[in-house]
Amino acid sequence: MNKPWPISEVVALKEHAAAGLSSMEIAQKLGRTRNEIIGKCYRIGVKLHGRSGFRLAKHTIRRLPGRTSLAVIARDFIRWRSRDVGKES
Repeated sequence: MNKPWPISEVVALKEHAAAGLSSMEIAQKLGRTRNEIIGKCYRIGVKLHGRSGFRLAKHTIRRLPGRTSLAVIARDFIRWRSRDVGKES
């Protein structure tokens, strides 16, 4: 059964997360499970930046230099096909 979160533990959780500790390290310090730490951080909006790289922020798509993205290739293909639609015999 989950035990309630006292204010002092929530404050300590925020401080440890701001210091860059992982969820496992915070769990060991607070005497809780890793999943409890991750869940509480999610519910209160705290971002974890530990060694696991867990973040609640959105991921971004990076384009490699010198490479054409799939979206550009698809766009050009659709333009090319739309020019030939009326020319079929």
